[in-house]
Amino acid sequence: LDSVPTDEMAINLRSQLEKVWSSLGMTTGKWLTNSKKLLEEIPEHQRSKRLDLEDKEKLTVKTLGVCWNPADDRFAITSKVDAGVKITRRNFLSIVARVFDPLGLICPFVIRAKILTQEMCIEGSEWDEEVSPRLQLEVRQWLSECQKLETIRISRCLIQGSSDKCQLHCFVDASEKAFGAVIYLRERIENNIRVTLVIAKSKVTPIKVVSMPRLELMAALTGALLTKKVMNTLQINKERVYYWTDSQDVLFWINNHSKRLKSFVANRVSKIQELTAIIQWRYIPSKV
Repeated sequence: LDSVPTDEMAINLRSQLEKVWSSLGMTTGKWLTNSKKLLEEIPEHQRSKRLDLEDKEKLTVKTLGVCWNPADDRFAITSKVDAGVKITRRNFLSIVARVFDPLGLICPFVIRAKILTQEMCIEGSEWDEEVSPRLQLEVRQWLSECQKLETIRISRCLIQGSSDKCQLHCFVDASEKAFGAVIYLRERIENNIRVTLVIAKSKVTPIKVVSMPRLELMAALTGALLTKKVMNTLQINKERVYYWTDSQDVLFWINNHSKRLKSFVANRVSKIQELTAIIQWRYIPSKV
């Protein structure tokens, strides 16, 4: 699975791969592409049987578990849920597991299910016991919204020009129930600015009570770790990466030496300082 800027590069890449596999006495097959020029170079018997770029409605295939439509080059979200199922911890976890979202593209929706799962545990429900009426109502609401996920389409292409003209902006935040981070790519194309969602990650807060500043710090560390992976993948320099938080406590901690802080804070601040530069961190008001 690869992506290249031009049709010519794609054709050359396939030619090189064919030579490698041929030298090993093997042949390639089931090629899938969104490039019509490359498709013309591939013998029909080597193409994926489901590949027909003219049929945009039916052309949706799974690529590493994610549904992709090569005709319009967009990802789709699938969720096959039974809204009439008995609401127990076991059944609900089974349903949530079917919503596959490795890039966090529907992170705000999925985290609601994780919070509900945690509330079921706190409530003390057995695995096959129906949950309380309040939780059943919230779960039914979540299940009814699952059906709308299939209308979501997300562009696969992140960088249309050169990565030298791109910036990464990571926003981190926390609440009493969850914390997380989201990364956007900002690209300048001539006189226009294009902003694209890259990836997001969220976690439920621990059952044990943690102060809000510390939760904000945990979100900051999540963002720093996530951004590091994106930087390596997209080959974007550190100088073009920015981090945004609405917590002045977090900014104060990051601007201090970790040895002056208590162990919980010090360990996380030390890791953040290792992954990022102080100058990269910016304050953004909560109301923005």
